[in-house]
Amino acid sequence: MSVPPAARDIIDVVLETTLRPRGPYSFALTTRLAGDATRAVRDGVLTCALEEGIAHAWQRADGSIVVQAETDAAVDRVRFVLALDDDVSEFTRPFAACAGSGRFAFPL
Repeated sequence: MSVPPAARDIIDVVLETTLRPRGPYSFALTTRLAGDATRAVRDGVLTCALEEGIAHAWQRADGSIVVQAETDAAVDRVRFVLALDDDVSEFTRPFAACAGSGRFAFPL
């Protein structure tokens, strides 16, 4: 995916980086409550107005996260906002048996 059309009007210089979350990750679950004055999700793309600059992020089918931003600092901030470095594998391991049945031990 190239620069979203809305971003072309806002961002002068675009850095694009592909990031890999540690452990299991759902962009949709992570961004489901991301609507406020500085963050919005539309058509699966998160747009953030950060101190470091404007940034856009979305998840590809292979699970990687694409971040487009004005600065490297904005990319780092989006990495933090999306909790991409938080590995929850140890927490989810006890629930692995539930995944095969299609049922969860707790509601999402």
